[in-house]
Parts: sequence; structure tokens; C-alpha cells
Amino acid sequence: MKISLNWLRDFVDFKEKNAHKLKDIITTNMAEVETMETIGGHLDKVIVGKIEQILPHPNADKLRIAMVSNGHHVLKVVCGGSNLKEGMKVALAELGAVVRWHGTEVVKMEKAKIRGEESFGMICAAEEIGLSEMFPKKEEKEIVDLSHIDAPIGTPLAKALGLEDTVLDIDNHAITHRADLFSHRGFAREFVAAGLAKWKKFRISNFEFRISNHSPAPIEIKIQEPELCANYLGVYITGIEVKESPDWLKKRLSACGVRPLANIIDITNYVMLELGMPIHAFDLDQMKGKKWTMRRSRAGEKVVTLDQKEIELVDDVTVLDDGSEIFDLCGIMGGFNSGINIKTHRIWLHAPVYNPTLIRRAMRNLAQITEAGIIYEKGVDSELAYDGLKRASELILELCPNARIASKTIEIRPKKPLKRILTLSIKNLERLIGTLVPTKDIKRILEDLGFKTAKIKGGFKVTVPSWRLGDIEWEADIIEEVARVHGYDKIPAVLPQKEIRPISINHRRILEREIKDKLVSLGFNELYTFAFVGPELLAKCEMKPDHESIEIENPISSDMSLMRQSLLPRILEAIANNLRYKKHFRAFELNRTFHKKGDNTDEKYALVIASVGEGFRELQGVMENLGYILKPHAASSLKPWQHPGRCAELMARGQKSGIIYELHPQVERKFDLKTKVMIAEIDLDFDKTIEMRESPKLAYHEIPKFPSIQLDVSIMIPRKNAAEHYTNAIAKTEHELIKDIQIIDEYEGDKIEKGQRSLTYSITYRSDKETLTDAQVTAIHQKVLENLKSQGANIRT
Repeated sequence: MKISLNWLRDFVDFKEKNAHKLKDIITTNMAEVETMETIGGHLDKVIVGKIEQILPHPNADKLRIAMVSNGHHVLKVVCGGSNLKEGMKVALAELGAVVRWHGTEVVKMEKAKIRGEESFGMICAAEEIGLSEMFPKKEEKEIVDLSHIDAPIGTPLAKALGLEDTVLDIDNHAITHRADLFSHRGFAREFVAAGLAKWKKFRISNFEFRISNHSPAPIEIKIQEPELCANYLGVYITGIEVKESPDWLKKRLSACGVRPLANIIDITNYVMLELGMPIHAFDLDQMKGKKWTMRRSRAGEKVVTLDQKEIELVDDVTVLDDGSEIFDLCGIMGGFNSGINIKTHRIWLHAPVYNPTLIRRAMRNLAQITEAGIIYEKGVDSELAYDGLKRASELILELCPNARIASKTIEIRPKKPLKRILTLSIKNLERLIGTLVPTKDIKRILEDLGFKTAKIKGGFKVTVPSWRLGDIEWEADIIEEVARVHGYDKIPAVLPQKEIRPISINHRRILEREIKDKLVSLGFNELYTFAFVGPELLAKCEMKPDHESIEIENPISSDMSLMRQSLLPRILEAIANNLRYKKHFRAFELNRTFHKKGDNTDEKYALVIASVGEGFRELQGVMENLGYILKPHAASSLKPWQHPGRCAELMARGQKSGIIYELHPQVERKFDLKTKVMIAEIDLDFDKTIEMRESPKLAYHEIPKFPSIQLDVSIMIPRKNAAEHYTNAIAKTEHELIKDIQIIDEYEGDKIEKGQRSLTYSITYRSDKETLTDAQVTAIHQKVLENLKSQGANIRT
């Protein structure tokens, strides 16, 4: 949004003259100023000169020597202008001025010799000083003729042409919640509240008298839904003469980045920039129907816009149609079939306040971003339609002498205007901003911003103006207004005081990190897979959806239609993908699974550990390292994806915590796994797991005083028999001298009979009272061997 300080002077008299200080205060208290541009600054050292005499150039037929007065003395200037004449006022670029040579190359004027004759400046064409739009060329090599300008010789050209202005470019993002600041009047209000200016009397003179026409309008307007438009005003104007706008109007539009086109179009843009109310005019001579309907578009409908582009519409775009065709993309761009042109003599001028949400959605869906649409999407004040229509009508009557108001004003108000009264507590204000603002200053600030105040005990009753209903909803919003206008720099900087307390220990997080760190140290890679699965993937795992399955209403694809109930399917998918690169690796995932419990969802934490290309014993060792022991698993409770003969329960502190198994060959084939995959699944019910893993109370045990003796025994057993039977047989000896039993080796191979396997145990003997003799140990060890034989074991060594 560009704001012209000259334009603001229509509303206010500035107390602060320094533009840089104004810029700083605006950025601090109102909105961020991106740039500040001095209009006419490029015309520095370009003045109004007068040609006193024209002489021929002795060395060039197409050049002449002009003697030009700058108000103090006469300069010699070589010029090739085709329209030079004595007594003519011209744009004289003195030495040091910056111009564009041939309209492109930027040069700084210096004394020069041109075909042997000295030249002390330059008589400029319009394109050489950036004034092509103001002074369009009629012929080649034509210079700017300023003879019609009533300005003394030597006057700076920017001043003579009324181009001296300062334009502030406001960052739109900083005022996106302030629709009222997308206008010059809105910023004038802010300048007054900040104490930088005071109001002038600015009103739309005589318009109420001149619009008092009771003739019926030549059209009918119907608004299909109240949501489309909060307020609608329109009026019929005849006697229109479309022509070029006056210089003052073109200069203001150009300063704010809007290209002047023709008076009627320029007036609608002018009112939009001045008041923040988009206005539109339709050529009634081009309209086919007289019964207009404001409605939502239907997908596939088409409209040709003012820029002569055909646009195919989507649903829910607000449009106007006349019964035969759509002629307006409401709030965005008018239709080509209703646009103003040189032949226009009758117009319908309207000021509608559209639904901001629908306008924003339509602009994005159609990729049609316009200045009017940007203002509408911020939320235009519904009361602003009155001022907008009055101001536009006044300007049209001023610039078109034969124009007249030819109908009564149509007003449609589908929704009643909102009213909002809030209570402001002085104590709350002091508490929130940290300083005391005098009551008289609070009242002045709010009233300068357009709020109405009524004193009550301890504060004010504050009536929110219509143009601030979009962003002032609570008492805190009013306090913010007082604080920013009062000046954030006046609020003392005080560091907040807060007691620092240590964060409570999250045992679940600690345990989770311990498990992950331990597994990584043992060579495992952590996986993090999708939380969604599909029926096809479940079928590969010999699983299927059940009553606990949670279906996704709008899945991305069929393979992500269910929330996972197990981490295993996605892990097996990852293993299959990685087997293309490695034949042996370890992986794990610790994450949540999701289960339906009636109308609720239950989330559980699970840990799945996978050992690829390794044996059962390697993964068993990992689990023992994590604190789990193995117990034979009941075959009746096996799952279809678990190997029936290679499976064991995981126990911790005497409670079942999970299961360790080899993947079923059928599942391996479905995933095309060419190697064995060992899996451990652990249910991490964290409350129970933490309790199980809490360190037991430490008990002191004296270091043994006497040495121990270790004896090994190797036995041959049927391969199908569990080692637990033989471990229990050793333990059944129940002799106080047996302190420890460990399996230290297992062997299956061509050195022993098929269907057999060899286990080697290491048994530790020790006495707490004396040093054992060989005879004592041998006697006990013999009993161990006898117990093993009773279980069918063949003693090898």
C-alpha cells in the first residue's frame, strides 16, 4: 500500500515536517514502512528555462544553438529538438543533472563539445526525464513544451509540475488485519492519533442536495444470499463524457503506483485509494438485461474480463449476471462486456461490500489477484459504502460538467450492522503494558482513533467504530491500541520475574532413550516407518483387519487406509528393501500403535527388534543384554507369522513382556526374504515397564573369601529338546556349592549325528566356609552328570 503525503494533506495539517521522522514513528507505532520515495527527486537540477535566442549550428544542419535563460544568466545549449522556438519554456537540465540519453542510458550532465560547439546543459525531451505519460510525443525529437506552465524561470521542474511529493510504501503484511489502513483517510486518522497532525475539515460538499432524485433506477438488483454482500449501494448517472483525467488526478494515482486510464476509471481507483472503498462503474449501453442477480457461480461458467481474458469459473465465485450473461467478477474484476469506453454516456455506479472470505477464495482459485480484491479480502467496513458512493459521485459530477444523478439510490442491506461496546479497566491496562497511562491520554488516543468513550468507575465504556469491528474484539485489543499509540518506547523495559523450577522427570522418555542408546551401541539402526498400512501389506504378514482396526476416512492411497496395530508389517517392508544392499544388518523401531476401543482410540508403545542374517542365539544375547530372559512359548498361542519351533517368551522380573521368534518361512517367501529374520516384539506399557526396570534395593554381599572351581560338561541331546530341561536338571542337584550355571556353547554340524545337537555348560562350585578339594567337587559334579543322564542326555566330556 502506497501512501502519498501530499494526498494526506487533503485531510490533515502536519505538525511534524521531517518525512524521515514520520517514517520512523509509523514503523514503530502503526505499520512497517518498506521504502520512502521522493517523487520528483530524479528531476534534481532540472529547471524551467526560457529560450531567448536560436542560432544555427555552424557544423550540423540538424542541430541548433539555443541561448537559454535559467533566471540568473543565459546558457549556451546545443539541441536537436524539432519544435524549438524563441520565447518557449523548456525543461533545462543544468550541469550535474541526471538524465536518460536517448531514453535508456543514464548520464550525468557535464560541459561538452557537440560538433565543435560547447554546450552547458540539455533541453530535455519527455522520455529523457521520465515524463512520457505527462507529455506524450506528437513527433520525433520533440522536446517538452512548458509554455503553458505558470511558473517563474528557474523554478525547479518538480515544483513547477506539482511533482514534489513523498510516498511511503507500507508492507501489506503488517496491516493485513487492518482493512481501514488500506486508505489515505485511515492513515490520516493514525497520524492524528499519534500527535503528528491535526484534522482539516474534509467533506463531500453539496452531494446530498444534488443526489436528491426520486426517479426509479433503470435496473433491478437481487442478492440471492445474505452471505454474499453485507451492504449494496448503487446509483444511475447520465451525461458521462469519458476523457483524460486532469493532471492532479493522474499525478496522485501515478504516485501510488496506479496507471491513469480515463476519468471514470481513474475516479473509481482514486476513491479506493483515498477511502479504502472499491467502487465500480458499468456502461449501461452495453448491458443486455435490466434484472441483475448477484449469486454464486457454477463450475464451468465463463466470463471475459476487462483485460479481455476468458476465465472458466469454479464454484462459489460471487458474480453478477443480467439474465443473459455474467458481466462482473464481483470484487475482483469487471467484465469486458460492461466496461467503460470512449462511447460511454450512461453508467451504473455501485459500492458493494462483499464477503471477504469468498473474495479471497475466488482470487486464489482463479489466480486473479487485484488491488480491489486485496482490500475486500481484509474486510471492508459495511458503512464505508455510503462515503465511497458519495465521493465517487461528487468527483464524476466535478469532472463531467454535463453529468447528473438520474435515479434514486438503490440500497440493499441483507445484514444488520454490528455494534460492539467493550469495557476498558485502567487496572488491566496498567497490568498488561506495565506502566500507567494518564486517563486523559487514554481518552484522547481512543477518540482520535474513532472510538467513542464513556467514563465509568475504574475505566471506560468503549464503542468500537464500524471500521475496526474486524480486529477489535476484546479489552486486550483496546489496550494494545493505547499502548502502541502512546509509544512502546515510553513503556519501561522490565525483565519478567519467574521462579525457575526443575522440570519433572519423564521416566518414559528416559527409558525410551536408554533402550535406543543400548540398541544402537549393539549395532542396531533405528527405523521410523509410516503409521499407516493397507490390507495388502497385512495379508503378506498373515495378518488381517479386526474389530480394533481404525480406518482412515480419506486415505492418501489404498496401502495407507488403516492405522497400524503392529510395527512389524512396515519393518518387514523396510527389511525387504534393504536386503538389496546388505545381507546382514540389525534394525529396530520404538513407536506407537493404534487400537479402537469402542468409540475411543487406544495408543500403545511397542518395540520391534529385527536381526537379519543372524541366528536365534545372537538376538537372544541382545535381549539378555536388555534385561530379558527367555521362557518356552506355548505352541497353542503362536501367531501365523511366528515360526512354530523357534519361539520363546521374553520375561522381565517374572512378568511376560514380549516374544522372540524366527519369522515364519511362509511370510519370508511373501516378502522374498532370502535369509533368516529373527524378531523380538516387546509391549512397552511404560508404567509397568518402568516399574519392572526400576533398580531393586541394593543388598550388600561380602566378596567371597574362598576360590571357586569351574567345570565344563558337554552333552548330546535331541535337537528338538529345549535346553531348559537340562539346565533345570543341573539346578535340581540343589547343592549349596553350585553357584552358577551357564551355557557356553551350542553345536550342530557334520561332526555329530543328524537330529542331534551338543550343549556345553560351565558350572561354578564354591564354598563360603572353606577351600574346596578336588574330591568334594568331583562328588557333586558326579551327581550333576547323573541328573543329566536321567533326562536322556549323553555325556560327551
